[in-house]
Amino acid sequence: KVEETPPAPIPVVEPAEKKTAPVVEAALPEEKSAVKQAPDKKPADVAPKFEGEDAEILSRAYATEEIRRRALKEQVKREIEEARKAMLDMEYIDSVKHYRIAQKYLTDSPDSADYRKECRQGIAEGYYRAALQEDRIGRRSRAKALMDKAVTHRHPKARRQLEAWEAADDPDA
Repeated sequence: KVEETPPAPIPVVEPAEKKTAPVVEAALPEEKSAVKQAPDKKPADVAPKFEGEDAEILSRAYATEEIRRRALKEQVKREIEEARKAMLDMEYIDSVKHYRIAQKYLTDSPDSADYRKECRQGIAEGYYRAALQEDRIGRRSRAKALMDKAVTHRHPKARRQLEAWEAADDPDA
């Protein structure tokens, strides 16, 4: 049961001088809605209204930039989906390529933080799995080069595996 409270009185601020100033009103308490907004959805940004002689040019430039950003977001999503698919198909080098392309198009906005993290981890994982795949085929030198890239990209298991391979290849051990 929702209790309704009477709206607070609206204060009016009088200007100190006799200039014509806008009246400031306090906001009324918001009513609780039964519909909740999804946490990952944000309200749409309102396009700024430009004034002056260049208003038309500025509004067109703004609209063009919005379209470009949306297209880049879609491209990032497609590249990440392709990278995931390549990873499942055991095409690890292709997966790394797709993650790199997606990483190139990502912005520094907080909205894309999860995608940036997935790209970083996906690149490291792709190099790691490609190295293991090359080792199974019998190409240890190629596997070491790929594992070194996985170490560079901070894969959690790559350094230990690379050290194990180097210890196994060391004739003095």
